[in-house]
Order: sequence, then C-alpha cells, then structure tokens
Amino acid sequence: MDNYKQYIGMTLNGKYQIEELLGSGGMSYVFKARVVGTDSIVSVKILNEESARDEKAVKRFVNESKAVAMLSHKNIVKIYDVAFESDIKYLVMEYVDGITLKEYINFKKTLEWGEAVFYVSQILKALGHAHSKEIIHRDVKPQNIMITRDGTVKVMDFGIAKLLKSESITMTDTALGTVDYISPEQASGKEVGFYSDIYSVGVMLYEMTTGTLPFIADSPMAVAMMQLQNDPTPPREIDPSLPKGLEQIIIKAMNKEPDCRFSSCGAMDKALELLRNDPAVIFADRSIPVGGKRVTRSGNKDQKRSSLIPIISGVTLAFFLVLAASGIYLGMKFMSNNTDVSTEIRIPDLVGKQLTDELLQQLQEDQFEITKKDAKQHDPEKKTGEIISQNEYPGTTKKLSSATSFCPITVTVNPPPATVIMGDYTNLLAQKVKNNLQNMGLKCEYKYESHDTIVEGYVIGTKPEKGVEITDKNKTVVTLRVSTGAKIPTTSMPQVVGIFKDDAMKALQEKNISIGKITYEQSDLAEGFVIKASVKEGETLAEKIDKVDLVISLGNPNAEKKEEQTEDPAEETVDESGTSEEQPENTPSSETEEDLQVENG
Repeated sequence: MDNYKQYIGMTLNGKYQIEELLGSGGMSYVFKARVVGTDSIVSVKILNEESARDEKAVKRFVNESKAVAMLSHKNIVKIYDVAFESDIKYLVMEYVDGITLKEYINFKKTLEWGEAVFYVSQILKALGHAHSKEIIHRDVKPQNIMITRDGTVKVMDFGIAKLLKSESITMTDTALGTVDYISPEQASGKEVGFYSDIYSVGVMLYEMTTGTLPFIADSPMAVAMMQLQNDPTPPREIDPSLPKGLEQIIIKAMNKEPDCRFSSCGAMDKALELLRNDPAVIFADRSIPVGGKRVTRSGNKDQKRSSLIPIISGVTLAFFLVLAASGIYLGMKFMSNNTDVSTEIRIPDLVGKQLTDELLQQLQEDQFEITKKDAKQHDPEKKTGEIISQNEYPGTTKKLSSATSFCPITVTVNPPPATVIMGDYTNLLAQKVKNNLQNMGLKCEYKYESHDTIVEGYVIGTKPEKGVEITDKNKTVVTLRVSTGAKIPTTSMPQVVGIFKDDAMKALQEKNISIGKITYEQSDLAEGFVIKASVKEGETLAEKIDKVDLVISLGNPNAEKKEEQTEDPAEETVDESGTSEEQPENTPSSETEEDLQVENG
C-alpha cells in the first residue's frame, strides 16, 4: 500500500479530516482536507515518515512554518495551523483551487509574453513582500507557484527560505532549489540575497516566453555548471516576435553578477509595467527605473549594467494587454500613433464587482463604454451578475482621440443558472441554503415549524421538493421549512393552595409538572397544607420542564396554647369576701378531724 493512503480519512487533532491526495514530493504529502463541522476546505502538508526521522528535513519543515507565519500577502499561500507531534508533523494551509505554473507551462508550451508578464508581476509582488520581512525564498520555480481559475498567483513552499540576518547555511546543510532555476551563487555555495530570487524569476520568465529552459543538460550537476559559466541564448533569437524590452528585462534579471541584476523585485516589476504600457519600449544602459524616475549610476560597474529607463522613441504601434473572456489570456492590440490625442484614462479593475445600473452609470460618466457578455455557465461560488473577467488589463492606460469619446471594455459576468434542480437541503443551515439559492437567482422565504430531531435553524425540507426542475426563476419562490426545534407539550397549573401536601404533589404529577423547591413556614393553616405556589392556578407550563415551588404550613403553635387554656380552666371559687373556699392540700377537712377524734377516744 502506498504510504500516503494511511492518512486518507484520518482526522488530525480532531479538526482536519483528510479527504484526498493533492500531490507529493521528496519530503511530504499534500492533502485536501475539510475542517470538521464546517464546509471550509484546507490543504494539509504532512512530512513523510522518512523525512520525519531526518533532523534536517524537520528543520526545513519548521523553517517553512516560521517564514510564512511572518508573511501576509494575497499572492502568498497562508498557513493556518502547525503541529509538530512525535508521530506526525504537518502544516495546515490555505487551499488553492488551481494548478501549478509548471503544469500550465507544460500544457501551453509557450505563453504569450503579456500573459507571462501578468503572472510574473504577481510573483514579484509576493517576493517583494517576503523580502520586506527579510525572508529570501531560495526555491522560486514554477512548481512552487499556484494559479487559480481567475488568474491569481499564489507563491508557496518556503521550506528552504532564509532570514537575511540568520546564520549562513552552506550547500551541504540545506536542500538547494531546483537546479534549472537556481542562481549562480546558489550553485557555487556562495552567500544568497534578494537578488537570488530575482534570478530565478528571470529564468521562469525566460521559460514561459520562449518555451524552453535557458540551460539544458544530461545531469543536474551539468545544469548547475551552466548556471555558473554559460550565458543563455537571447530570447529573441528563439522568438523574434518578443519585444526587445522584454529580452532586456530577462537578461538583466539573469545576470551572473548579483549587483548587475535588478536592485529589488519592485524595480523589476516597474520595468515590466513600463513594458506593458508601451511594448515598443527599449531600455537604456547605465540607468535603472526607480519610482518612475531616471537614475544614472557612476563607476566602472556601469559598463556591465543593462539598466532599464525607457528611451521613448517615435512609436507608431502601442501595445496593450488584453484579458480574453475565457480566462487570463493577454495579447497585443495595435493602435495608431495619432497626433490628436486629447485625454488619457486608466482602465479600472472591475473583476469581482456586481454589474449594476449604478456601476454602468458611473463607468459611462468616466468615459467607458461597457459591453456585457455572459459566461458559458453559472458559477455557483459567485453571485449572479458578478464580473468574472474583463478584456482590458486593469491599471493600463488608454488614449482617447478627438474621434473617440469612449473607451470600450467588454466584461464577462456570471449568468444565472439556465435551470435549477432543487437539491436535498435537509439538515443544512437555513441561512446558508438561502444564500446558495439566491446566488442561483431564486427568491426564498422561511416557514418555521417544530421538529423532534432537526436542530433549530436548520432546514426540514423545501417547497418545491428536492429533484424538482425550476424553469422560471422569476415566478418561483422557494419555501424553506425551518426547524424551531422539538415541540414542547404544555399544561395548565392546577389548584394546589389550601390542600394537603401529598394531594398537591399528586395533582402536579398528573399534569406532568416538575416539583421544584419545597419550603416550610408557620401559618394559620393546619400543618402539612399548601400555603402558596410559585405559579398561579391556570397559568400555562411546559410539561416536564417548568418547575413549581411549594410552601407548606408548619401550623400555628400559639393557636394550640390558647386552645389548651380554653379546655382546662382552674377549678376554684371565691366567696363574696374574696376568700378562697379551696382548702390547702395539707389542711385536713373537718370530717377528717372528727375521724381522728373518735379514733383517739
């Protein structure tokens, strides 16, 4: 059995249930996983058994988690969780629904230069962010670049990333980046820097636009030696249609001398932006673009530099990058070099916005003419009417002549589903079901009812029922039967005050009313009778849930004493003179005295 299969179905730390293998490498497996109890999908990278026993591999794994934890950028894959347990070591990462740049290159063979620039610009922004945190990636290659369906780039795998101020790492102490893309200083074991990542980006741009790697040999060692000693074939010798400025950018990025490359990712991205705005641009030597200004350097090294401030020549052709509706596809559009240019406007970024009347009105006021087209099919993950792509690349500028008062832009929007087949939404959260159906263009309403087993707030069923095909969404309102939880039976409070305790408790039990706290007080009622209850007679109570407290009488001890005095009065009489006629106990009566006298006589 393949080792990765042992993880399928496993739940890590009670949180992440492994569903399927996404890929594997020399050190680890990458799985698709679901966050338990939610619909959230993540990627889980698990160190394989062999690497988990390798101290250097574990160090690389830990290094990746530390490096990415410092980064927060839309073009860098996020890390959500890290676990380094004795039996398993894994990273939980953002799940990217797409393919690697390497897979895309293999499929297309050669990318249009504008499309390649579009991806490389995003890569440079991601690396620029890492560099701002003093992190060098050191393994920049197409295999470590993901592209989503909407063309967003995600840089990943910072496994051999290095903090600029950390201890130096030798060739024998770390896994080198893939030799096809490593810089000369990496191949020779010298100190690396931000410029090392820039070299790797240059190699990728070379491969994307020419359809081949700059150095190919029979062994990795031979390729590494070529990175050190050989110059690549100029890209325009492979494809003469490539812009001269693009060739200059690639050759500068791949210069053997780090000091002769771009000073930063931002500088290289700026050069690419100048190229996008004017594909006929040619860059001058001994100067580099910094913030759009020309800066000339002095010194002997200037002769080696292929710096990149544009010389604006008489241009008869201006090239603009175009996004095709089928996805990210950048081409070139010819425009005449009119002398009657009156205004210049910048193309807005419309992707992700709703194409509303208000947006159309605003764009028209901004001199844009919008043409809408529907995508081939509805994307349930996006809202109906959401702009998926646009044919003009955002951020570029266009010139409007006196004969052209509007700039045309074609946008592709997410259409409503042609028909909707009602699914089985039982036991799903009602709010989520409602959002999903609304994204399909359906109206929804709630109908609340109790249910013995379905939790409150979750769907019991729908009307129309599951399996029903809805053809007219405008006339259909979906009713969601939403549970309010189990129905609780009720009863009314019986008369218990003034009756004996046992009788009161029996009356409550017959009504399925729970008895709560019982206390005792003295009262005029006889002992054991109910003085009062916490619920009034006739009030509604939930059976077996609501409780009734009772107060029981202890009787009135003062009343008993008074009764005793009434029943046993003192037996004595008083004559008119106030003298008691009662004889003392020790005083003999006259009759007794007579008896004594007779006896004595």
